[in-house]
Amino acid sequence: MLANYSWLDAQPDEGVVYQDGEPWRSWASVDDFLGVSFDRLYQNQADDNHPPLYYTFFAFAYSLFPGATTPVIGVLLNGVFALAGSVLLYFLCRSLGARWPLAVAVCGVWAVNAGMANCTVYLRMYCLLSVFLTTAALLSVRHLRAERSGAALCALTFLATVGGFLTQYFFVLFAFPLYLLAGVALLARRRVACAAKFALSTVGGIVAGMLAFPPSVGHLLSSGRGQQALERAATGNSFGSFLAEDWRLLNDGVFGGLLPLALAILAALLAVVLARRLQA
Repeated sequence: MLANYSWLDAQPDEGVVYQDGEPWRSWASVDDFLGVSFDRLYQNQADDNHPPLYYTFFAFAYSLFPGATTPVIGVLLNGVFALAGSVLLYFLCRSLGARWPLAVAVCGVWAVNAGMANCTVYLRMYCLLSVFLTTAALLSVRHLRAERSGAALCALTFLATVGGFLTQYFFVLFAFPLYLLAGVALLARRRVACAAKFALSTVGGIVAGMLAFPPSVGHLLSSGRGQQALERAATGNSFGSFLAEDWRLLNDGVFGGLLPLALAILAALLAVVLARRLQA
C-alpha cells in the first residue's frame, strides 16, 4: 500500500483476504529504511482520487521503521501536523488583532476539540490540509496588512497553495472564497498591484499543482466524485441539506449540543469589544 506494490486492483489469494502476516505486511508497509518508491506511490494516487503529498509524508514516516504497520506512526505524524496547525492558528489570531490570552484560548479549543482528535487518529490528509488552509488564511491577512506584497510573501502564498492542492482537492473549495474576498478587499483599497501579485500567487499555485500532478485534472473533471462535485456546485443541489447536516454534526459531535450557546456567547463578547472600541 505504501511503497512496494500497486494495491487498488489487488485480488485475494485463493479467496483469502489477509488481515495480518507476511503477505498483508508486504503490501501495507515499507520494506527498507527510507525505501519509499515514489513512482509506485505516484501511480497509486493517480489510480485513486487523491493527490500524493500527504501519502508521501506518510510513506516516509513508515519508511523510518521498515516493515511496521502500527497505526501509532501515522497518528504521531498527524499529531505533528495538528501541532503545526495550532501554532499557525495562534499567529493568525494575533494577525487579526487578538491579544495573546485570547489567541492561546482559541488554539487550546482548536487543539483539544473532538473534531481535531478525530482528524488526528483518522489516518488521512485532513490534519495536513488544516495546516495549509490556516497558512493560506494567515498569508491572506498578511497581504491585507502589508504595505506592499513583497516577493517573499508572494512566494509563501504560492507554496501554500501548491501544498494545499497537492494535499486534498477540497483545498480549492475552501481557499477560493478566502482568496476571492482577500483579492476584492485589496481592490477596494485601490491596491491594484498587490491584488495582481496575490492573484498570480494563488492562481499560479493551483496551476503549478496541476502541472506537478497531471492526474488531478482528470480527478477533478472526469472522475465520479469530481463530476458530482461540479454538478452540485453548478446547480446548488443539496446545498441546504448538507449545510443543515454540517450544523448537526458540529452541534452534536463537537459541541455536545451547546453550539447555539457558544455562538451567542461569542456574539456577546464581540459586541462588548466593538462597543468599547467605539467609546475609546
